[in-house]
Amino acid sequence: MELAYAGLHQLCAPLLDLRDRRPPLQSEALAVAFGDRAGSPPDRFLVGMAVLNLLAEAAEEQPVLCVIDDGQWLDQASVQTLTFASRRLVAERVGVFFAVRDPESTPAWRGPAELPVAGLADEDARALLDATVPGRLDERVRDRIVSETRGNPLACRPPGARRPRPPGWSARPAGRRVAVGSRPQLAATGEVTADRATRAHDSLTPQEANIAGLAGSGLTNAGIGARLFLSPHTVEWHMRKIFTKLAITSRRQLRPADGT
Repeated sequence: MELAYAGLHQLCAPLLDLRDRRPPLQSEALAVAFGDRAGSPPDRFLVGMAVLNLLAEAAEEQPVLCVIDDGQWLDQASVQTLTFASRRLVAERVGVFFAVRDPESTPAWRGPAELPVAGLADEDARALLDATVPGRLDERVRDRIVSETRGNPLACRPPGARRPRPPGWSARPAGRRVAVGSRPQLAATGEVTADRATRAHDSLTPQEANIAGLAGSGLTNAGIGARLFLSPHTVEWHMRKIFTKLAITSRRQLRPADGT
């Protein structure tokens, strides 16, 4: 079952505090579309104009970049609204990028400038496998993986492979900690010590890991936003997710490992 405007709501969530600055008809249409108010299905033109003006309002503070990945899975109401708004951006400091598996499958995707992205070359896919698979991978197995994944980097990256970590940063989840110097002795006794920080970091998206590293260096939400071209509200939204994933309660627990 498709949920109308679900994708649009996820994209606009950090900007909803600006919604009431819109003309009443647009604000009402957006509120009904997002389920904040009861009413008949809203006029899609009003929803589209509300989103266009919402993005333009946010861009008054700083440039806005909207990145919609796997656009082929979006509900049709969100697709139509986002493409409607993106085609009407002229002088606003707003950029919209859609990543779609097959643009020709949905008429709404046709029109904006396109940049086809092909799979990795076989040599690059092999290099990715060598960099992410621990130990030595049998060449026949590697060649079969490269052949069957057709250069898709996500498919080439095996389950459980670790993301690169920002230099000089380590997460510090609350709970039992084991001093780094004591781990060899514990290992010698046969006790297994789980690296919770590594596992917790692996659950972060690249954007969250970047924000966590900047927060750990002492930047405020406003400072992080200025560095990454995000609003402070968006940074705060990401920080809440980071705190939940890392099971931490303070920004001090994000400080670099060499800061102790």
